[in-house]
Order: sequence, then C-alpha cells, then structure tokens
Amino acid sequence: MALTYYQGIANLVKSDSLIVESDSSVISNVDPDDEQIIDGLKIRQGDTTYVTLGKKRIKIFEEEGETSVKIEETDKESPEPDEFKKDYKSWKNFKGHWAGLGAGPNNYLSRNGTFERTDDDEFMDINTVKSWNFNLNFAQYSIGIASDRFGITTGMGIEWSNYHFADTNIIQKSGNEIIAKPTPENTKKNRLQTTYLTIPLIVEFQFPHRIRKNRAYVSAGLITGIKLFSNTKIKYIKDGNKQKEKFKSDYYLNSIRYGLTARAGYNDCGIYVNYYLTPLFLEDHGPELYPIAAGIVMSF
Repeated sequence: MALTYYQGIANLVKSDSLIVESDSSVISNVDPDDEQIIDGLKIRQGDTTYVTLGKKRIKIFEEEGETSVKIEETDKESPEPDEFKKDYKSWKNFKGHWAGLGAGPNNYLSRNGTFERTDDDEFMDINTVKSWNFNLNFAQYSIGIASDRFGITTGMGIEWSNYHFADTNIIQKSGNEIIAKPTPENTKKNRLQTTYLTIPLIVEFQFPHRIRKNRAYVSAGLITGIKLFSNTKIKYIKDGNKQKEKFKSDYYLNSIRYGLTARAGYNDCGIYVNYYLTPLFLEDHGPELYPIAAGIVMSF
C-alpha cells in the first residue's frame, strides 16, 4: 500500500474523508510495520495504518483494491489499537540514573556533624577549593516496580577523593596511629588520595512525563565502598628544582565503608551527595572524621 505521511495535522473532520493540511515537509518511504511518532501523533504502517490524534483514531486500509479511511472515537487520550500497543509503562522499561560521571568538592565532618576541627585533628584540616571528589560509575542494573517511573538501581563505580591539606603538613603512620608530618619548605601540593570501588542500592522516582528523557528524578539509598588504593603526594621546590614525593600506604583507612547517597536532576544532568557513616580511619588509629562529597553528575 503506497501512502504518504505529512508532518503535522491541522484539521481533522469527522466525516467520510480525512482533511490534511501541512506546513512542513513530506515524510515518505516509510517501511512497513515501522512506527512513527510525528508531532505527537502515533503512526504505524502495515496492511492497515493507524493514526491517533487526541480521542480520535484514523484507520487507513485497503479494501477491494481501494484505499479507505475510517475515523473512530476512543475513550482514552491518544490510544493505540491493541495489536500495536506499546507497553511503555511496563516495569521492564525502568532505567535509573547511576551510571555516569560525577565531580564536586569533598570534605569530612567531625563527630559532632560540623566541619570544625579540634586540637587533636586540626592537622587534618583541608583546603576545600582544591579537594575534589570524582566518580566514574561504569555499571548499572535497574529493576522497575509496578511501572517505568519507580524502581531500584544498583551497579558499580570508582570514587576518587583528594584531600589537600590546608596546613604545611602531610600524614604518616607512626606506631598504631596517624600523625602529622611536616612538609618541606616551598611545598606546592600536599594531599591524601583514596580510591574506592562503590556499590549502591538506590530507590528512584521519575516524573512527570511518560518519556524518560523529559523527566525529572529523585533518588536516595545506601552506598558501600571497598578500598582499592590510597597514597599521599607532596610537591615542593628545592634549590630551584621541582621535587615530587609519593607514598603508598593503607594509612589505617577503613577498607570497607557504608553511607547514604541522594541524587536529583532532569534528563541526564543532576546533582549528588554522598555521606559515609563509617569513619575515614579505623577506630583508635586516627581522628574520627566522616567523608562527605557533593557535586554534579552526568548520567549515561
């Protein structure tokens, strides 16, 4: 059946004929059984072609060698015939917003929930402007609940946290605890870096549009971190030459940590917050500090 589709239908007259006006280009060469969504219309072509507009459904078919058009009233807004209905509301179509790239400043909170430092942990004070958190979330698995707008998401990612110390010190292990170590004169960089494998368990709700790319979303849940690497680095000038020292150690960091994560955004752009309920260091081996990070995330 040779049919021509016009992009945009301005007037629909309930009679024995269909009046079509177009101010756009003609769409032709539509393969059989291909669904087209044009200016909000759902069009599917086969032996019988259906076009739905509002509460009207147009049926175009061949009968005894001639093309016939039938216009029907429907109960629902823009429905499709059962044989062509696309179950876009199915829970199987739910996709969360974990996989992607994220970056933002990081710090840690004291036991009283503030950024204030005591005399015992003052050496851990950092320069927040230079201290950044980076996330590469490379794996995602989503499970819808009842619809494609609500579900649970898990996966895996890598989280790098850089803590640039505000004072002229670095940290080191001494006996069974972490202490401050003075840095050389003319130090330009003195930072601690941690790298964790992250595994989330997030509940997400998306709204209001039926198409995912036009939705906003909010999500919250738990996040687990498994330590992969940790090191300190200092850069300084000595006798006019640049010097760099890097030390790898576990620094009595907790190898497994648990925390809370929250996200919100629109389409594939959003913000995130990670707050860990597990201290940065093992108990009695370092100051009681709880990592926190926030930033912008781009999902993919």
